[in-house]
Amino acid sequence: MKDLIYKPISELINLITKREISVVELTSLYLEQINKVNPDLNAVVTKNSEALKNAKEKDNNFENLNCQKPLFGLPITIKDSIDTAGIITTGGTKGRKNYIPEKDAAVVKRLKEAGAIILAKTNTPELTLEYETINEIHGRTNNPYNLEKSPGGSSGGEAAAVAAGCSAFGIGSDTAGSIRLPAHFCGITGLKGSRGRVPTTGGIIPNDVGIIDQLTEFGPLTRHVSDLNLIMDVISGPDGSDPNCVPLKWPKAVTPANSKLRGIYYLDNGIYELDKKTKDSILKVVNSLKDKNVEIKHKKPPELDYTFSLFKKIFSADGWNWKYRLLKKYNTIKKVKSNPEKAINGIEFNKLIGKLQRFRKKNIEFMQEYDFIISPVTAFAAQDHGFSYEEKRIVSAFSYTMIYNLLGWPAVSLRISETEDNLPIGIQIASTPCQEKLCIFLAQMIENEFGGWTRPPL
Repeated sequence: MKDLIYKPISELINLITKREISVVELTSLYLEQINKVNPDLNAVVTKNSEALKNAKEKDNNFENLNCQKPLFGLPITIKDSIDTAGIITTGGTKGRKNYIPEKDAAVVKRLKEAGAIILAKTNTPELTLEYETINEIHGRTNNPYNLEKSPGGSSGGEAAAVAAGCSAFGIGSDTAGSIRLPAHFCGITGLKGSRGRVPTTGGIIPNDVGIIDQLTEFGPLTRHVSDLNLIMDVISGPDGSDPNCVPLKWPKAVTPANSKLRGIYYLDNGIYELDKKTKDSILKVVNSLKDKNVEIKHKKPPELDYTFSLFKKIFSADGWNWKYRLLKKYNTIKKVKSNPEKAINGIEFNKLIGKLQRFRKKNIEFMQEYDFIISPVTAFAAQDHGFSYEEKRIVSAFSYTMIYNLLGWPAVSLRISETEDNLPIGIQIASTPCQEKLCIFLAQMIENEFGGWTRPPL
């Protein structure tokens, strides 16, 4: 029965609907798993004390609630940077160590209305702004495939928890790859949707912080590609608050004929070179797609090697003043530590936004001939703890994900292989705006052949 925790959510919903397992039983199984593995992982930082009570209420009201709730009875985890009413939400910053939101983030509200149970919150670096998951409140999260390795960031706690079977699925955030990178390091699936697909109201980076919030998306982390559509159908669409959100319904289905798909792939973005195992694994997937009559050629999008430089300039354009404003807002620091000598002036900022728009224009024009892009998630598998601090240049390796935050395009990452020491290796599938379903369709094809998530050795 304990293996139930690893099943796709459609199967769990079916078991609950047929009353082959109660919501209390399923919730208890996930809580048992957290108690078993979290002392090693430190992925879950706060458990919902009301989870079992909520589960019991659902069992007692089964007949009235079940048919109306697409995620009825599913115990889930939420990244600790996303507000959950009545449950501490720190965002990894000391000023919010005991902060309990009065309102749910829009995405959390939708999940609860769809019948999900908030089981726990998962670890994140301060303000979600690092490539590793560590902070001064909850400490360091470990990778479930090797505790001496990092799960990545900033949704590293969520990725580690989902990979280890601590919840049915999780929700993270992604500003530069923060869903896809931990999914890659932890061998699961992660989706960053198109710009504005999912409201980010109630996130640690608010909707009025500046251009940075326009790079951020909320999205699911799952063990199985098939789970993505069910979750996105619930969380997508405007909430009446997030100004970036677009009024588009989640499409019901896409089943393109393989012979009509045209795509490109690249193995080197000119910024950070891949290791051999990652490169070989991606080539195997490319060759497999070709065998299935998917047209795919080796070609790079325009100005690919400009990605990291452009992202870095935008992120720090005001001398990190936006970051310090948030730290002051959250009572972590007493005053804003402005860096006027590091900030660019209005003229230079306008030029920078012009460069971003030209970057977007060139890439969308380039994609008129293609349907999708296959690329690495990053240049290597999970690294030792502290890797991004010991060698700062290594952060440029994450330019493979940053590009789709700059462009505002959807991208899915999923496991395709592993290293000699059993660390997961992922692949990234991207497409043009609002083509998430195509990314998921291709991800499902790849998962069917290459296996996707495998249980970690905990």
